[in-house]
Amino acid sequence: MTPHRSAIDAARLFHPLLRSIATILWRSDANGHPVDLDDYAAFTGQSVEECRGSGWLDAIHPDDREHVFAVAGRAVAAKDEYTVQYRLRRSDGEYRWFDVRGIPILDGEGELIEWIGACIDIHDQVETERSLRQVVDGMTETYTQLDRDWTITFHNRAGTEMNGKPAEKVVGRHLFEEWPEVRGSELERQYRIATRERRPLRVEHHYYEEGRHDIWLDVQIVPDDSGGLGVFCLDISDRKHAEAELREEEERLRMLSEHLQAAVFLTDPETGAVEYASSHASALWERSIDEIALDPALLIESAHPEDAEVAREMWTGPVGRERAEYRLAGAESERTVSHLRTEVPPAG
Repeated sequence: MTPHRSAIDAARLFHPLLRSIATILWRSDANGHPVDLDDYAAFTGQSVEECRGSGWLDAIHPDDREHVFAVAGRAVAAKDEYTVQYRLRRSDGEYRWFDVRGIPILDGEGELIEWIGACIDIHDQVETERSLRQVVDGMTETYTQLDRDWTITFHNRAGTEMNGKPAEKVVGRHLFEEWPEVRGSELERQYRIATRERRPLRVEHHYYEEGRHDIWLDVQIVPDDSGGLGVFCLDISDRKHAEAELREEEERLRMLSEHLQAAVFLTDPETGAVEYASSHASALWERSIDEIALDPALLIESAHPEDAEVAREMWTGPVGRERAEYRLAGAESERTVSHLRTEVPPAG
């Protein structure tokens, strides 16, 4: 049996399998000229004669023809298989998306004998993906899709606004080419973990580019089924600045309180937890700061039994009564404290 015969027989052997997944099967000669386009003609409504030569291109969407012709031409010259997606006009006039694959059949000398191919209807999948991308494009979060090599395949409108570049200037570029500051950063490390372990991760990233960007991002990295990554970014700069201002304010308060002859506390209004206590608080309550932080109830328990209700109201009651006096029953002596409290407004 000749190599040519073996290749043809193999193609025929797989014909039933291809028929089960493909709408159209076709054959062409070594130069790419159609030989068997019965399926193609049946789908498009053309006659077989109308499909011969370059007539088969007439049923391809006008916007896709040049690309299809170029891809097929390069494959013929290289004697290599190819894949291309395009819209094909059905006999009722509707254009449907197809994933088209062409496979070269070579003889024992490596000479191209013919082409066999299949057209798989992916229209519903394409339309579903398009609808999803419209939703993603309308999000306030930036969204960037990376393939398995970290080449950018999609960048939504919010991302375009943040990046200051149209999507067509970003798509097709490598992650490091578009955002070189990611290389060697904690963000890159998280990308690699998500890629390797195929699990979603979240990280805060300072996006800084001199003269262009100085923002904080909440980054969510989500692996997809194709081996790539979906990256969601939310600008949290306002929150980070507010947190920094709050830390600075707390530090100023600590420094001031240490110079005052008074006990200063910061407590959580929801839980009553002690977030800060000055050194004078320890001396006045005769408890270590660690003890007070671990068990805020000690602040009430240290009150004189006759003043316990007043102390409890000042430490746990609703803000309303802002000043009161009560006695502390310490081990060494009894002391009277003047308790002043006020709400600290949230930062920002």
